[in-house]
Amino acid sequence: MRYKRVACLAVIFIFGVMPVLALESAGSLPDNEMPSKMLMLAIQIGIILFAARLSGMLAERIKIPSVLGELMAGIAIGPYAFGSMNLGGIFSSGLFPAPGAGVTFPVTPELYGFCTVASILLLFLSGVETDLKLFVRYSLAGSLVGIGGVV
Repeated sequence: MRYKRVACLAVIFIFGVMPVLALESAGSLPDNEMPSKMLMLAIQIGIILFAARLSGMLAERIKIPSVLGELMAGIAIGPYAFGSMNLGGIFSSGLFPAPGAGVTFPVTPELYGFCTVASILLLFLSGVETDLKLFVRYSLAGSLVGIGGVV
């Protein structure tokens, strides 16, 4: 069952990225225009989701929490590792360019905005699913841990 999921993810990734790379190599993608920026955002989000899901599944397979695998994928494809490698064309400064050489922020403003909205939704959903009785019951212990972390 897991092999089917991995194979499905790989097929979606390959068939989603290959036409884009073909258009990019043919030079038919505009530079610094809205379609180009949205295409870059879609590719970035797709690669983030693919890498996170795949590494999470691999982490579960070796009996560690999936969130650790997802974190390692984020580090690996981030701007300070493989994300800033020159891939040519619209990816000449990398998929996630590192600051420096004309780049001041490690992600595009579009991706930053998308991630900000996603984090707000995540916090909202966490609040909706919070059990208020348990929250009040463990509020003193949680506060002490938080204060200890700051100190």
